[in-house]
Amino acid sequence: MTFVQIFVAFAAAVTLFYSIGCLNRMTSATDHSIRAAYVLIAAGAFGEVAAIFDGHIPGIAETLFIGGFGLLDFIDRRCPMRRPLPKLPTDKEARPCLPPTN
Repeated sequence: MTFVQIFVAFAAAVTLFYSIGCLNRMTSATDHSIRAAYVLIAAGAFGEVAAIFDGHIPGIAETLFIGGFGLLDFIDRRCPMRRPLPKLPTDKEARPCLPPTN
């Protein structure tokens, strides 16, 4: 295997496992279009891994696309890494117009 094949196989495997994990965490209230998107992403990642093990050598565009998508899945975008977390409002600050509850 070449370096490009190893890189794309690793990125596709990360994408596959991430999308399967997302599908497992979905509830029955999840929108069907979101569920279908993750099923298609998982199927594409599985197909890419299978094609690489069959001897396919990915091109430059395919390598960049799969690599970028794998990095997006590998890095959690919801957690800020270089700035402090914002201060969350307290219950009274969040609902100042409502009467206090006992």
